[in-house]
Amino acid sequence: MAYLTCKWANSGTVPLKASGVEFASSTNSTARFAALARCETPALLMLSGIGDSAVLGPLGIKTEIHLKTVGRNLQEQASAKVSQIQSFGTNLPFLLCALLPFSRGNVKITSADPFTAPAIRANYFSVGLDLDVQVAGMRLSRRILTSPPLNSLSVGETAPGSKVPDDAARGSDAAGQTWIKNGFASVAHPIGTAAMMRRSLGGVVDAQLKVYDTANVHVVDASVVPLQLSAHLFSTLYVAEKAADLIKAAQ
Repeated sequence: MAYLTCKWANSGTVPLKASGVEFASSTNSTARFAALARCETPALLMLSGIGDSAVLGPLGIKTEIHLKTVGRNLQEQASAKVSQIQSFGTNLPFLLCALLPFSRGNVKITSADPFTAPAIRANYFSVGLDLDVQVAGMRLSRRILTSPPLNSLSVGETAPGSKVPDDAARGSDAAGQTWIKNGFASVAHPIGTAAMMRRSLGGVVDAQLKVYDTANVHVVDASVVPLQLSAHLFSTLYVAEKAADLIKAAQ
């Protein structure tokens, strides 16, 4: 396990210029490769003094740039499965994913020790509409699975099952909501913790993917994506490609 923090050439001044990175490894490996991600990027920035001073100060970290939105705006998708056993013995699941959640979470460091994992709070379903969308997806999936021609193949539903009725005569959304909250899984597509947007709106990096008030610190992973995508999140590669062009053009 290895971690980085930025080394500053002009600590205490703006724009802050990075002169390099400090590398720390928990093993004896001599390999030196660094690849950060959506939850590690804000941790690196905070450990380096870029973040909310109210978070950094109590940890004994000098605030180089007060940028309280570092680590905020975390957006993660949740998933659940409606599933039936088919007459030929194969399970047929419908995966429910609310691709554009309204709930927002955060990533915060809890220690100045880079080997202490950051606290990640996705805050799933903190906005009730996200849960309503999942329940609506459950109802729609059931309707499809119990309609021709698929219904001719079904032996019975395995999830969520008869304990979660979805018609007005037998139940309300409450049973479906409970099933979703007790059995959902992460889609593993977190984004937004170093969002590219105007600073006044909560951004961490500008249109050149450069951290605000720095001279040469760029973020090139999916943490810069400000809003979720209605697609598989495969954007990190393309963000890095674009960032390489932007950095070269600025030199």
